[in-house]
Amino acid sequence: FPAWQYLGVDDHRARADHRPKFDKIFPRDATFSDVRGPRPWNCRCSLRWLLQSELDKMLAEGKRVETAW
Repeated sequence: FPAWQYLGVDDHRARADHRPKFDKIFPRDATFSDVRGPRPWNCRCSLRWLLQSELDKMLAEGKRVETAW
């Protein structure tokens, strides 16, 4: 798994500091807790590990792997 995708529930309860990360791709060495940031209580965000083939397809569609968080 070379990377992972940040998942979140995009509704009225989504936190303003978490929403910008929804659906973005992060490298495998980026920890979820570092990317998510502070205030983890009641957070509904999660991650999904990506296979190399999934990552390749996403990159071909114009997505990119984040380098800062």
